[in-house]
Amino acid sequence: MTYSAFSTLSYPAGGYMGAADPSSQFTRSIIAQPNAWTNAGASFGSGSGAGWNAPGGLGDNALEQLFLQFLLSITSPSQESSGMPMPSMPSLPSSGGGVTQASYRRSSGTGSVSSGGTVERGDPNVGPVGSGNAAGVAQTQLHKSAASIMAEQGVPMDKGVDTTVCCANFASACLVKSGKISESQHTNLVSTLHSELKGDGWRTVSRNEAKPGDICIVGADEHVEIVASNENGRITLIGSNNTQGGSGPQVVSYDTYTGNRSDVTFLSE
Repeated sequence: MTYSAFSTLSYPAGGYMGAADPSSQFTRSIIAQPNAWTNAGASFGSGSGAGWNAPGGLGDNALEQLFLQFLLSITSPSQESSGMPMPSMPSLPSSGGGVTQASYRRSSGTGSVSSGGTVERGDPNVGPVGSGNAAGVAQTQLHKSAASIMAEQGVPMDKGVDTTVCCANFASACLVKSGKISESQHTNLVSTLHSELKGDGWRTVSRNEAKPGDICIVGADEHVEIVASNENGRITLIGSNNTQGGSGPQVVSYDTYTGNRSDVTFLSE
């Protein structure tokens, strides 16, 4: 390995180098290179090297080896220098200022991604809704991934759908389970769900009129979520939203931002 992890540090020519021990990630043998520290003590103290090399001194071989073992243990294996890929850290749920914003890909699975980051934390201010309501059904799946819901069929989501574009799949499944639409009306496209609901007589209502279980269509049929609560015109939605800033697999979460945007349409029975 090299000391590439400490690019700002310099080492004496012919100094110590660590040789990786394949039997352990943190155990490294130290190869002493001659003449690395022989004259190092000449510029210290009285001018002799005795103080430098004395036990406990700055040049004590035992302390040097312990220090180098420590450096090697925290910098090895150097995956970048060895050609091995660096591990990726998982994204953490995020919300700020009490506002959680959904991230989603367009219902077609292409196009721009909304900003806002991962949304996975539930809103403690939203009370439970009855199971005969689409919002109540959605709440039973809170924090679950689209993939796990498909597998477990907590709500009847279609299997095999891209887990990054499951918003309509999830909303349809909640509507089916709550008895608001038939199984044949289940769809994985926001535009189709919009048309089905309008065909069933669902009407467009204002933000102030929206109630739990109503449907919120975002933009030009780009995304869909279910109204979870309406506190004097302040909307909280629940739906299948993307992780990893809008590109990752979807998870059911609350959203206190999207329903209060200007480019949304609320549909009510």
